[in-house]
Amino acid sequence: KLYLYGLFCGSNQICFLCFANYVPRQKSKKFIFHFNRLVIHPDYVGLGIGIKFLNQCCEHLRSTQDVRIMGKFSSVPTFKSLSKNKYWKMLSVSRDLKSRQFGKSSNGCMGTSSKSFRTKVKTYSFVYKE
Repeated sequence: KLYLYGLFCGSNQICFLCFANYVPRQKSKKFIFHFNRLVIHPDYVGLGIGIKFLNQCCEHLRSTQDVRIMGKFSSVPTFKSLSKNKYWKMLSVSRDLKSRQFGKSSNGCMGTSSKSFRTKVKTYSFVYKE
């Protein structure tokens, strides 16, 4: 499942946000949705719109669905904003991403994340107020 939100000024889109569910719902537990792809138009960056938009979207989603909302990311500006925000609680900080195997490439070789993705990146996990 996905929930997509957009904020417009007239016909110009200035914000976009996606919530996605990555795991099946377990009996007697809430669906867990992660926010990702919070995008702010460059002309509106730095005005505080992103976090306000995120919080309003979380409130709307929670008012219409029985869900738990989380975020996991490596963005330092997002980390700083959520750390100061009363609606978000940090759950963990992780530094080491495991090397993962991918399918065969066109030359028949197996790729690993160490060759194609950043490893040892700090990731921050947060949960929206419960």
